[in-house]
Amino acid sequence: MAPSPASFPKLSNRNYQQWRLHMEARLRTLGAMRIVQGTESRPQFTEPLDSGERRELRDYDSRVDAAAGEIWNCVEREQQTHLEAIRDDPGAMWRKLESVHMQKRPGTRFNTYNALLSLSKADDESLSTLSTRASQLKSDMKALRPADFDLSKLDDELVLMALIRALPAEYNALRQTLLLDDSLTLEKLQDTFVALENQPGAPSSTPALSHAASTLSCMFCGRSGHSEDQCFAKRDASTKAKEKAAQRTQYQRSGKGKRKETASEASKDAKDASDTAQESAGAATVSAGCASALLSTSDRASWLSSPAATNWNTDTGASAHMTPHRHWFRSYSPHVIPIRLANSHIVYSAGLGLWSFSLRRGRGRAACGCTT
Repeated sequence: MAPSPASFPKLSNRNYQQWRLHMEARLRTLGAMRIVQGTESRPQFTEPLDSGERRELRDYDSRVDAAAGEIWNCVEREQQTHLEAIRDDPGAMWRKLESVHMQKRPGTRFNTYNALLSLSKADDESLSTLSTRASQLKSDMKALRPADFDLSKLDDELVLMALIRALPAEYNALRQTLLLDDSLTLEKLQDTFVALENQPGAPSSTPALSHAASTLSCMFCGRSGHSEDQCFAKRDASTKAKEKAAQRTQYQRSGKGKRKETASEASKDAKDASDTAQESAGAATVSAGCASALLSTSDRASWLSSPAATNWNTDTGASAHMTPHRHWFRSYSPHVIPIRLANSHIVYSAGLGLWSFSLRRGRGRAACGCTT
C-alpha cells in the first residue's frame, strides 16, 4: 500500500534542518531509516533460498525502493538535480543532501548567525512562533559546527563575524570573498586587513581598511574602485535595455512588429544597448554571458527559472562550460579568472567545480559528470 503524501514542505535551499526531522520520522514509519543510515544491510543467504529467505530479501528491497522514492518525492525539483545519478540508493541520496546543505564552514555559520541576530517579530506572528523560529536557527548553528568546535573557537568566530558585518557596502566584494574561504579564521582575517591597509600607494592618512575599496573591481564594466551593485554603467544599460524591450513589446502588440521587424533592426537594438553601456562606463564591455546582470533581482529570478537557464545544451567540443546555478555543483571552490568570449567581450568566472547531470537519449537518461 502506497504511503499518503507528505504533509510537510519539500526540501528547498532554506529548510534542510526541519525537513530532515520530518523526513526521518517518515522513513521510520516505513521501516527504512536504518537502511538509509547504513546500519541495516541486505541479508546474505546461501543458495538455494527457502521461502522465508526470499520473503526477507523482497521485504528489504521493497523498503529500499520505498525510501528512495520518498526522498525523491519530498525534495524540490532543483534539489533533485543532486540525486539523479544516485536515485536508486537512498543511503547515498541522504548523504548527498547532507553534504550539500550542511557545509560546515565559516561562511554558512555566518549566514545563520546573521539570520539569528536579524530576527524580528512579524506583525501577524505570535510570540510562540517567533520563539520557534529562534530555536530552529539555534539547531542550524549546532548542526553546522565541526566536531572539534569549542568555546574558544566560538569566541574567535563571533569576533570574526562582527568584523565582517561591520564592513560597509563598498566592501561587498571583499565580504563575499571572505565568506567563500573554507579556512577563514580570525587571525587570517586580521592579516588580510593589515595587508590591505599596507598596500603600496595607500595614503598615510587613510583610516584602517579604507584602502580596500580601491581594490574592488566591477564585474560589469571592469573598472576598479566600485562593485557591480554600485556601477552606474550597469544601471544605465539596464534602463536602456528595459526601454528597448518595452518599445519592442508595444510595437509587436500593435500587429505591425511581427511583420516588419527584421534581423538588422534587432541587431541595431543590441548594438545601441551595448553602446550605451560603453558611453556610460568608458571601457565597459557587455556580453551575452552578462545578460542576466542587466536584470533586476525579480527579473533575474524569473530568468533563472526559464527553460533558457534550466536547460543546459552542452558542447562536447568546448574546453569548459559556464552556468549561473551554484547548486548544480557537487564540489565548488572560488576561482575568478577573465574569460574572453567569441565576440571578444570579457566576463569573469566566480568558481570552479564538479557537476553532474543526466543526458536525454530518446526516452531514457544517462548520468554524466564533468568539470566546469
